[in-house]
Amino acid sequence: MTSTSSTTRKKVSGSSKRAWKPRKQQLAGAKFILSQACGVLWADLGVGKTSLTLKAVDCLLKAGQVHRVLVVAPLRPAQLVWPAEKDKWDDFRHMDVALLHGPKKDAVLAERHAIDIINPEGIEWLFRIKEVRKLVKVRDKATGLVIEKMKTFLKHDLKWARSLGYDMLVVDEIPMYKSATSRRFKALKPLLAIFSRRYGLTGTPATNGLMDLFGQVYVVDQGRTFGQFITGYRREYFTSTGYGGYTYELQPDGEKRIYKALKPIVKRLDNAEYLRELPELIDNRLDIDMPPKARQIYREMEKTFFTAIDERAFVAANAAVASGKCRQIASGALYQQFEEGQVKKKRSEAWTEIHTEKVAALEEVVESLQGKPLLIAYEFGHELERLRKAFGKDLPVIAGGTTFKQAKAIESAWNRGELPLLAGQPQAMGHGLNMQEACCHIAWFTLPWDLAMYDQLIGRVRRQGNPHKRIFNHLVIAKGTIEEAVLEALGLKGTVQQRLLAALTSYRRKLKAA
Repeated sequence: MTSTSSTTRKKVSGSSKRAWKPRKQQLAGAKFILSQACGVLWADLGVGKTSLTLKAVDCLLKAGQVHRVLVVAPLRPAQLVWPAEKDKWDDFRHMDVALLHGPKKDAVLAERHAIDIINPEGIEWLFRIKEVRKLVKVRDKATGLVIEKMKTFLKHDLKWARSLGYDMLVVDEIPMYKSATSRRFKALKPLLAIFSRRYGLTGTPATNGLMDLFGQVYVVDQGRTFGQFITGYRREYFTSTGYGGYTYELQPDGEKRIYKALKPIVKRLDNAEYLRELPELIDNRLDIDMPPKARQIYREMEKTFFTAIDERAFVAANAAVASGKCRQIASGALYQQFEEGQVKKKRSEAWTEIHTEKVAALEEVVESLQGKPLLIAYEFGHELERLRKAFGKDLPVIAGGTTFKQAKAIESAWNRGELPLLAGQPQAMGHGLNMQEACCHIAWFTLPWDLAMYDQLIGRVRRQGNPHKRIFNHLVIAKGTIEEAVLEALGLKGTVQQRLLAALTSYRRKLKAA
């Protein structure tokens, strides 16, 4: 994704007055930030965490308690959400905000704005972090001998970092730092001391389990809650299990003790008040029957993880891969597996179509809507190709390769009611887009396992300002397939892994009963 850096204007002329009128939860969130030097806001989708944070930042700047603020956010929210939210409300239009991204970012940085917004990948550029290689002594696990090994380290220029004058850090979508071994965590960790105030924002703190919390909390409190190292966190709250002891399960009272430890630095903002203002979400399940040949292929893949289609081999090496392949077959196509060194001649040869039942179901939905806007969520690349074959090669799409400018143009056209049909990948649409002004219909080509991803895409449409009383959520499901397990998993509480295992167990039990 590419974009040019831009500096927001301090005054916006010719615009209508729109005062920010905070709801109860927004006031509570702003007061939480003002009342303590570090903390995490677990704010449900729709609470309005960006605007409440802007309010708190504005108060702190005016009071002289902070002088310069760094906001770290995923690229799309950094480009779309934060600048737009600042300009949306008259209360914040005076704030001096700049985006550090693109070829002009050095010039923008030199202007020394009060609030800079940057994506995580820009941290190394901003703080002049360099990669160095050193020869270190380590103990070989196989032999137990001490050997020399070349390792890569990140070198920080802390003198330069302090000279930038940042004294407040806000990390939007702080689960980006859930892994304490990731490069982005290691880049930020030594810099935390320069910020006198540090805050994290998210609506999905632990979609993959409570192990994800260590890195996020460390960014905020530098280890005061869970200690300096994740090994200590594991020992305190988890038990190692599985082969080699590399799988961790919560201790019987681990979850309760974790939440107790978090209580001083975490503020939970639920969206109960917000949900009362939203259109009703109505699920419309559309079951499809796969043709006999497709059903046979599916059963072979599900049972033995191997099948041959038109003399092409499709092999699932493990259960996770098989799950993806089963979902592809249920969708109606399957990626071809190429031998090492074999070159794909054409993109269309990279997958084989197995059935067209889902596309036909979506065509029926489109026809029934008679031009009303429909957002089609898809997961696999071959699904987009098949959608464009059915609805035209110019079908607009928001996916991983969509640039900031393209996404903004599509968002604007969609909200003006100019696009009767739009395809989108949940991974690319989960943050930073407001699509509520024209849409009351969503259709799922293939459902994701990830509940957060599912909720976030729906949240692009089911937002404040949607003029419709109801939003229809069309779920195209291949009967008797793993998709039924996915649908059940999305309705269960717990982590992705827990929901996956529970749903698969239930699905297998139904198969045996049949």
